[in-house]
Amino acid sequence: LIPNKLINAISVTLSFRWLPEISLVLAALMTMAVMVILALAPTRLRAPWACALAVLAVPTDAEVFSTSAYALWWAGFLVLIPLFWDERRSPGLRWRLPMLLLGALSSPLIVMMVPLYGMRALLLRQRNEWYMLVVAGTLGSLQALLVLLNPVASQEHRSLPSTSALLERFVGHFLLWHPDLTQPALIA
Repeated sequence: LIPNKLINAISVTLSFRWLPEISLVLAALMTMAVMVILALAPTRLRAPWACALAVLAVPTDAEVFSTSAYALWWAGFLVLIPLFWDERRSPGLRWRLPMLLLGALSSPLIVMMVPLYGMRALLLRQRNEWYMLVVAGTLGSLQALLVLLNPVASQEHRSLPSTSALLERFVGHFLLWHPDLTQPALIA
């Protein structure tokens, strides 16, 4: 949760009294920075500016755009951008490696993206792609280990989820919503 912790640490350091306002500004700046990177990075995306705008259309609540707790959601895009990188326009690891490091240390999305980094390395067969795969695999393993060792997680959460449960976790309850009818309704 590096972006979230950085935002909160900077906010507290600058002013505890203005912590919510500073945190809001920093979270908004991070959101905009990720969108600018998505729009301007040399990727293979046909309309990167449209991709950056499409991110704003994700059907979710406003907290994704306004709280530091959701900075990990935006950092997840930093894991995706190197997968679409156009190595002919910008060879090397100068920009991709820092994006991968920050994104992978910020979001468990890297666990699901490691196979895509492997496919990219196999398709392009370049030394830099193999380096990216090793970094993604190492950080993905670290993220998976941290999830498994989390003392807060119950035994139920440590079991392998079903396909619909995985989709609900990554897409939200917007497409797959199953009210739990076994639970009694709360009466106020």
